[in-house]
Amino acid sequence: MNKIRILSAILTSFFLIISNNLEGQDTARHILLGEVSITGNFPTEPEILLRTKISESDYKNDLSQVMADIPGIWHIEGGSRNESSLFIRGFDSRQFSVFVDGVPVYISYDGTMDMARLLSRDYYKIAVSRGFTSLLYGFNTMGGAINLITPIPQDDFEMDVSAGTHFGNDGYEGYHTSYRMGGRSGKFIFQTNYSRRDLNFWALSEKFDFVSLQEKGRRDNSDQEDISLGLRLGYVSDNNNQIIISYSKQTGEKGIPVYDGSIQNPRYWRMPDWDKESLSLLSDLKTGKNSGLKLRIYYDGFFNLLESYDNSNFQSQLANYAFSSRYDDHSLGMSSEFSWQFKKHNAGIAFGYKTDNHSEQSDVDLVYVNIEDHNFWMAVEDVYNLSEKINLVSGISINQRSNYLAEELNNENEVADLPNARVGVFNYRMGMFYKFRNDQKIWAGISQNSRFATMKERYSYRLGRSLPNPELKPEKASHLILGYDLRKDGSAMNIEFFYIAGKDRISYVTPEPDIIQYQNIERTASFGTDIQFNKTINRYLKVKLAYSFLRLKNLDDEDFYFVDIPEHKFNFVSSVQLSKSLMVKMDHQYISKRQSYSDGSYTSKPFGLLGFHLREEFKNQLYLSAGINNFLDKNYFYSDGYPARGRNYYLSMGFSL
Repeated sequence: MNKIRILSAILTSFFLIISNNLEGQDTARHILLGEVSITGNFPTEPEILLRTKISESDYKNDLSQVMADIPGIWHIEGGSRNESSLFIRGFDSRQFSVFVDGVPVYISYDGTMDMARLLSRDYYKIAVSRGFTSLLYGFNTMGGAINLITPIPQDDFEMDVSAGTHFGNDGYEGYHTSYRMGGRSGKFIFQTNYSRRDLNFWALSEKFDFVSLQEKGRRDNSDQEDISLGLRLGYVSDNNNQIIISYSKQTGEKGIPVYDGSIQNPRYWRMPDWDKESLSLLSDLKTGKNSGLKLRIYYDGFFNLLESYDNSNFQSQLANYAFSSRYDDHSLGMSSEFSWQFKKHNAGIAFGYKTDNHSEQSDVDLVYVNIEDHNFWMAVEDVYNLSEKINLVSGISINQRSNYLAEELNNENEVADLPNARVGVFNYRMGMFYKFRNDQKIWAGISQNSRFATMKERYSYRLGRSLPNPELKPEKASHLILGYDLRKDGSAMNIEFFYIAGKDRISYVTPEPDIIQYQNIERTASFGTDIQFNKTINRYLKVKLAYSFLRLKNLDDEDFYFVDIPEHKFNFVSSVQLSKSLMVKMDHQYISKRQSYSDGSYTSKPFGLLGFHLREEFKNQLYLSAGINNFLDKNYFYSDGYPARGRNYYLSMGFSL
């Protein structure tokens, strides 16, 4: 907490200095400090608005469920850590970056982010980049970027409150609730928010077949609780100079359902702590008539406790494979973006510096070992308006990571140093957008993006099963895209074809029996297409279709299978406006078969899910919604041994002021 207090004092002082220099009378009505790309809303970057009059995704509690509707994105629920993981065109969560208002939020040690912990009611918009990614985001965007943008008050006083309950095949399961309150007083902005989701359990399909440990009914050890709260203070001048200080804290606790298959041994895990704390300063200052500077300074802390037991009662830790693992990670960083317009150019230059610190406590003498990385990047991008119809995009970046500290416990249970390493990588992107009619665009682009190996890949012993490799090089991916976009007469269609060549992909080898080491050994190739079609048939009926195809190959090992990645994904949504206030929606999702293990020993079957949803809006901004997910009560698996949720129901209500 001392580091948070120090950073808080620095940010507050900086806020007061700048606010004294901001003069004016009127405030801006639209603040999105979290935007990053200078290329604007090109059709290569789909967006989801979470705050509309009738939100298309208001019945989805966490962001992984919301983003599963985007072509090219696949999500998997559950698994060995009971997380909601996302894939972007076959890249997992280590290979793309997640941001909140342009601030990276990955976990320092393993580079991942459990998207189920992020509650959808805390955000205003999601911007997704699927490979052809702005270099201004910074490092680790090999597979793309997800930028979560938070809402800012636009009126003198605003309030949004919602609450709901959840039911399943075994009765009442839990509830969710949230509120957001804020407003403007002159040029000052204030906002508070709170969200909570509490599930006692969730129930399996009634068609579930008993395998070994799990019986029908409630999924064992499936409880979870998430609480998030936030506070924001800001200042906006008449010429739209903006500065906002944000604080957020999230606490979580969850069970991890036990593996229930025939290939692995069961693990009895619980996670009593999943806590995250952030403090940031965001500013957007006009430095001239056609130029501006965005500055972000941030602290991000993460504490995690994983308890491994040796029995199904989750009480004993006597066996040698039982353990307690404590992560105490934090990051401190800053980034800046300077943009300016001149003649036919819209240019931007960005640089940033970020330290990642990981502390892990062992079961032996409760000693902490530490790892510390320093990350630096610089990027330049330009959009050249060649004509009214043609835009050219170009950019380059340099990323560097230096490891300053890496420790281990030696055989005498003493802290010892591991070798340090420094690596760098060069990235680029070039593209052309052509608007050949007012309602149609085509585009083509090529880019190279990269990601650094995680601390876990470089330094983890994995309880004696792995050898460290500090010399791991960055992974690289070359993206080639070709797209078409049509918007006409209530219709919108977006098609993008892609080819991706991967180099220095990280995988493990077995230098000794039962011992692995991560090395840069893989070359991969993937190709596919993402298609989305929206149609407003009349004022009562709308339909939405989304389809994704992906084929991913390991060029160095034809017998290697990428796990949890389907070749085909299809989404269909239709909404009917029965009256001015009543809407009914049907959604259907189909996922093709997937491999659960890289040797192809188990194939998860395809499945389709059907849901129905109703929303009634009353006077005074009051609404009531209800629905059914997995209407046909399918018994399905995202991956081997982890059956998914059966038919479930929800009922919620809320109001806005």
